[in-house]
Order: sequence, then structure tokens, then C-alpha cells
Amino acid sequence: MTAATLAVVVVLGVYLVLVVIAFLLQRRLIFPAPGANPFFPPAWEGCRISIEHDGIAFSGWIISNTQARREGLLLYCGGNGEEVSWNCETFADFDVAHVALINYRGYGGTPGLPSERALVADTRALLDELQHRTGVADEQTVLMGRSIGTGVAVQAAAGRRLAGLLLITPLASVQRLAARSFPLLPVRWILRHPFDNLAVARSTELRAEMIVAGNDEVIPPGEAALLAQAWAGPCESVTLSGSGHNTVHDHPGYLAAVDAALDRLLPSAGLAPAATAPDSSA
Repeated sequence: MTAATLAVVVVLGVYLVLVVIAFLLQRRLIFPAPGANPFFPPAWEGCRISIEHDGIAFSGWIISNTQARREGLLLYCGGNGEEVSWNCETFADFDVAHVALINYRGYGGTPGLPSERALVADTRALLDELQHRTGVADEQTVLMGRSIGTGVAVQAAAGRRLAGLLLITPLASVQRLAARSFPLLPVRWILRHPFDNLAVARSTELRAEMIVAGNDEVIPPGEAALLAQAWAGPCESVTLSGSGHNTVHDHPGYLAAVDAALDRLLPSAGLAPAATAPDSSA
């Protein structure tokens, strides 16, 4: 074997090792689940819920407000590094009759291993149970997702007649992001959790409301633009200029953008849907 041939063999061997490592570590990279670290206002202490599904007790919180301006149910699908209770204080300001935040399997002390297939199936089952408990139908239900949670929400909503989707820092697909981050790896062939929102977008009739971080350093804003362009149903998008992927909720226009989006998804009784919110990037 010549030196050149040996060098090629070594390079190929190293490359194959890297591919195998990427394949084996992808769950840890895509789902860096935090442990149980609840952070919620005292008002939510009595709002803990547990739902049994697939042999797992899913833990979370639901707050019901009989004085809410909007009837309906909102279920939140968190980002890949979130313990959902971190959002309780902010979500308490959402003027919706029932707001639910439930940790994924493997998150926040909930047992199990996360995967795209499992998280989507879990969300569908949890949504069914929440609707049963609250008496809310699909037509008054909103799935809200953030970051990779937009992939969970979009996939879980497929085939249902929901009021719509509220997508924060949405992605077109994890496969696109992974291919951008690891251009030398055969991402298409080794990725087990592609979260292909584009595939669903092209055939859905559901309404989508998107809130985009103008300076998103994790999911480029162009991903949301691509998803909005592919979305077959009604779709509105608002960009919050100057905000980052993990700070979009701190933007002064964030709650107003969420409120306007919810007005279009769950209009108050007797009121027409709110007009489209202006693009904050202007």
C-alpha cells in the first residue's frame, strides 16, 4: 500500500468515525433536556397536572381563567433546552381561558427518551386529554411552539381542525439547520429527527401566526420566511427587530405581538379578528 493510499484510507476511516459519532450523539445534541427546575409564580402552585400516556406520567401546569377574554385552550411546545415552567409567569398574561405547559418526555423530571416521533405522538395524546378535561374542541384550540417546539406543534397539528398555530422563532426543518451546521456530514442519511415543517406546510389549511427574532443566531430568519412562503393556509409573520433566539420574549413588542396573534386565532366573542400586526423590523 502506497503512502497516498494509506492517507486516503486513514482520512476515510476518520470520516466514518465522525459520522458514527454524530449519529450516536444526535439525540443529545437535538434534545439537551434540562432536569426538573421549576420556576413559577405562587399562583401556579395549585395548577400542577399529571397526565398518563404511554406508561409515562407527564408533568406540567394548566391555568384556567373564567374571566379570560378569549375562550379556548392553548398548549405550549417548548424549545429543546426549556423546562416549560420557566414560561409560567409570562403565559399567565395570555388572556386565554386555559393555558397548558407540559414537559416533554425526558424533560423537567418526566421520564423517557425524547425523539421526534415520540414528542409528536405525546403532544397529540396530551392535547386530546386536555380537551377532554376542559371541554374545548379543536376549533378553539391553539398549539404554540418555540424553536424546535414549532416542529412538534406543526407535526402534531397535521390532520386536525385546530384554531391554528402560534410559532415563535420557527424552523423550516431541523435537517436544513443541521446540513448548514455540518456541511461535510451526510445529514440527510443519518438524521433521525428531521422535523420537516416544510412538508406539512405545503398541504395544511390551518392558520399560522409566526413571531420571528430579527437577529436570531440559531435559526436564521430566512427559515421562517421560507416556511411562511410554503404555508398553504393563512399565514401572518411579525419580525421583532434586534431580538435574538433566546431573548425574543424580552423584546418590548413580544407580548403585543402574541396578543395580536391570539386575537386572530381565538377572536373574542362578537369581535372580528384583529388586523395584521405591523412588521417590527420596519
